[in-house]
Amino acid sequence: MATPGMGKVSLEWESPDEYVGDLLGYNMFRYTFINDTVTTDTLLISKIPDYRSNLIRDYAVVLDKVFFYT
Repeated sequence: MATPGMGKVSLEWESPDEYVGDLLGYNMFRYTFINDTVTTDTLLISKIPDYRSNLIRDYAVVLDKVFFYT
């Protein structure tokens, strides 16, 4: 789930239901569409993967611009 805020987007997801023993953490990437079919390169926004957290905040957002996360 992506929740917009003042100068940030909070990204939250559910952790896997089953134990994943070799899970080191999560990486989150952001991209935008240049036109109907072409996207920008993905930009890593999570600097250090943290397996204990399922919340990342993106502070490098621009008002009225649509971002996609993966």
